Formats: sequence, structure tokens, C-alpha cells
Amino acid sequence: MTTLHEYLADEHRACDAHYLQAEAHIADRDWEAACDAFGRFACALEQHLRGEEALLFPAMEKVLGSGAGPTAVMRMEHQHIRVLVQRMADAIDAHDANACFDHADSLRILMHQHNLKEENVLYPTALHLLGASAQPLLEQLRRQWEQPVGEAA
Repeated sequence: MTTLHEYLADEHRACDAHYLQAEAHIADRDWEAACDAFGRFACALEQHLRGEEALLFPAMEKVLGSGAGPTAVMRMEHQHIRVLVQRMADAIDAHDANACFDHADSLRILMHQHNLKEENVLYPTALHLLGASAQPLLEQLRRQWEQPVGEAA
């Protein structure tokens, strides 16, 4: 049986795979393929972020009795990631490889650090806090992940 932690870490890997495809196409200056791959990455990433923000974080905050702790930090990082994703998408649209790689460096570093914090601290904490309610939350996240961004759950 997959745990909440394993599932969310697998989502990180799926997003990373899409991102690496986009970077490879940017390096080749294949802008159409870069746009497609980056679009898949951005969509998968947004679904992951929304799942955490709509389901995981509120569940943790309910147990903690506050939204001012680690989930607040993660939400701020999500916003910063979204800004960098948009800047990179704009650079891809402009066929500006230099800007793409400038933003790619920042995005890659931020995502790596963010994922490490989530996988090594936040997810284990969530499992501890949520106990038996982690499994139903996992099922909700799975259903959310399977729906394209923009569709109602």
C-alpha cells in the first residue's frame, strides 16, 4: 500500500521528469516541443500544489490549530515557484533561451530545496499528525491528481 508520503514524493518525480524534458527541448531550441513539455510540467506541478493547498495543508492545520506554521512557509514557496514557472513560460514563448536558463536555474534550485523540505519534514509530520486519516486524504489526492487543472472535483 502506498503511503501519503510516497504518493506525494512520486508526484514530485513525475513533475521533475516533465521539467527535464522541457529543459532538453529548450537546449535544442525546439521551441514547439519545449512549449508542450513545459506545459505538461506546469499542469502537473499546479495539480500537485493545489492538492497540497486544498487538502493536505488544511488537514494539517486543523490538527495543529493554526495555519501559521510550516504550511504557511510551504504556501509562500508555492507562490514563488509559480512566479518562476510563469517567467520561464514567458521566456519559452519568446524563444529566449538565455532567459529560460536563467529562470531554470532559480526554479530548479527552489524546487529541489522545497521538495527536500516536504519529503524530509512536512510529509513525515503530516503522517504523524493525521494518523489514520492520512489514507482517506491520499484517496482524495489521487482523485484530484487524475483530474485536469480547471475541472471541478
